[in-house]
Amino acid sequence: RYNFEGDNPLSLQSNSIWSIYEDPTGILWVGTHKGGLNKWDQNKWKFKHFFNIPNNQNNISNNNVRSICEDEYGIIWLGTSEGGLNRYDGNNNQYTRYLNNPLNNRSLISDEIECVIVDPLNNGVLWIGTTANGLDRFDQETGIFKHFQNNPKDVNSISYHSIRTLFIDSKGTLWAGTWGNGLDRFDRRTRTFTRFQYDYEDTTTIGTDGYVVNLFNQKTEKFTRYVSLAKEGKPEIITCIFESKAGDFWIGTLKNGIYLFDRDKGYATKNFTEKNGLANNLVSAILEDDSGNLWISTATGLSKFNTQNETFKNFRSTDGLGGIRFNRRSAIKIKSGEMIFGGEHGFNIFHPDSIKDDPFPPRVLIENVSLFNRPTEKLLFEKYIAELDQIKLSYDQNDLRFDYVGLHFSEPNSHKYKYILEGFDEDWIDAGTQRNATYTNLDPGKYRFRVTASNKDGVWNEVGASINIIISPPLWATMWAYIIYAIIILCIIYFTWKYQLKRVKIKHDYEMSKFEAKKMHEVDEMKNRFFTNISHEFRTPLTLIFGPAKDIAEETKETKTKQNAGIIKRNASRLYRLVNQLLELSTLEAGKMKLQASEQNIMPLLKGLVLSFSSLADRKNITLNFNTIEQNLKVFIDREKVEKVINNLLSNAFNFTPEGGRIDITVEKLIKEAEIKIADNGVGIPKERINKIFDRYYQVDGSRTRESEGTGIGLAITKEL
Repeated sequence: RYNFEGDNPLSLQSNSIWSIYEDPTGILWVGTHKGGLNKWDQNKWKFKHFFNIPNNQNNISNNNVRSICEDEYGIIWLGTSEGGLNRYDGNNNQYTRYLNNPLNNRSLISDEIECVIVDPLNNGVLWIGTTANGLDRFDQETGIFKHFQNNPKDVNSISYHSIRTLFIDSKGTLWAGTWGNGLDRFDRRTRTFTRFQYDYEDTTTIGTDGYVVNLFNQKTEKFTRYVSLAKEGKPEIITCIFESKAGDFWIGTLKNGIYLFDRDKGYATKNFTEKNGLANNLVSAILEDDSGNLWISTATGLSKFNTQNETFKNFRSTDGLGGIRFNRRSAIKIKSGEMIFGGEHGFNIFHPDSIKDDPFPPRVLIENVSLFNRPTEKLLFEKYIAELDQIKLSYDQNDLRFDYVGLHFSEPNSHKYKYILEGFDEDWIDAGTQRNATYTNLDPGKYRFRVTASNKDGVWNEVGASINIIISPPLWATMWAYIIYAIIILCIIYFTWKYQLKRVKIKHDYEMSKFEAKKMHEVDEMKNRFFTNISHEFRTPLTLIFGPAKDIAEETKETKTKQNAGIIKRNASRLYRLVNQLLELSTLEAGKMKLQASEQNIMPLLKGLVLSFSSLADRKNITLNFNTIEQNLKVFIDREKVEKVINNLLSNAFNFTPEGGRIDITVEKLIKEAEIKIADNGVGIPKERINKIFDRYYQVDGSRTRESEGTGIGLAITKEL
């Protein structure tokens, strides 16, 4: 019978039932009068949760369950943090509470209980360890609690008042682990305790504080300590130890999950943590079901560990667990095969075989297809999106978001999803619990979006949902556009071919002209050598003419003869200078003239050159000015070539400056150079002919240059130098 329980929030919320519906996944929906809609997942609530209900004596006295045991009659005994000892009879769902009564010395010594065990040698006897008041022996037949407490004056009394764990070995010996004072062994015959405590100087004594595993040899009564669980690792704080039916030795820790410890090797061979799927690294207790699976309680839930394939399945409050923070060593597997785990919110009872995977996968629907970066621009569809087979979009609608959902009402937030965009993705993408997928900058083409989902137990819908997406190309990417592009490319190829033919012809013509120019240059060189040789030949007869003419002019007294000799001397000198200039020009053209520069003060050189023309200036009545403020101006020069340049420029200036004229030489210092300017007020050169003045043999005005003894070579040599 299922009815309304006012103090139970997980019961029906009304006894007035108006409608009942079971959906395809087995979830029962109950419509009530004034109790709303009630949902009952029959596959989910396999964990029976028992907790304290205020003002109700027939339930557990306190929610913080520290220890659990079962006696031979199937009665469950629960030790609580502040609610004493509880007896639970599952056959009639009846509770009996045993609490401390300060006025009754035979009552429970303390309501704060850490551990409870059944004595296999004495039917109806329980041993109870308390947080701060020692050990109690409880006889169910008499209802009397006998107390064992620490007596500082008696070394045979229990060593400490805080008892954290109790154990009875195969010989019936009772062992008590204390919080801070080692391990005690109880002698039933003498009713005395033997203490095993830590000794810093003796490594065969027990280690404490949970940082080591201790192996006790009962024959030698010596301990072997295993300081760290890993072969090379730090000490671990151990919370529980469990040996499986296969003989595997499992150790739970405070911060690093569980270890599989090899007792022969003395270290752990495997370690499983949250990274491997464990619910939490703080392990409270370990049990084993009939199939060999380990059930591990942690700080945030319960884990089922398949030791064969080493996989975990986790259960939390959403799976029906009443509370998820379990207490250390508060766990037991009872005779019926059920397991009981205690924690800070009561205790849970369940049979491992009843915890099965939900066989129903979610039905998958695509809820919406939208533009990812343009939420204001809506995509409009004629039908509901789940009814469409395909969607056609324009080329600029290529940033898409797909929203999807798995329809299964058993923990929908735990559904997992996978999706793929065929034509873009190479493989399925694991989306976890995310319920949307986005794609940007999709190229025009055909795509198929597929999505599938699994329920909380990992059962996948193999069919899933899908929709075809067609993104149309822009006008410039259509078939007709590509045909036009092909025609254009063919035209480009044709005209390129024609251009290349023309280019080859031009290159051929250029090579021919280059060949002809080379031949002409060779002819010019031959002519130049011939001309140079002839010029050299001219110098000798000119020298022979120049000497006698000079002698005649000096010796004769006849005016007419002196004039004729002067004419011969003057023309011979002119012809000699012309020959020298021709030789210099030939040397420059042949590349045989070398630059020999050195750093020197150019001012004395310039002053000397200007001074050498002073007599000519006086004779022609020409004003010659040397303008500068510099006295020491060092530059790199080839002295001989600078002399020729200045002499040529000054000679040219004097040749074309009439009597009474003016010639100015100006020298200015630049950053690393000297700028020399020579200016005159002679006849000058027409503007349209200035660009030709450095051409060899060029003369602006033949009559004038002949009159001024110009040759058309001096400025050409100056430019070359």
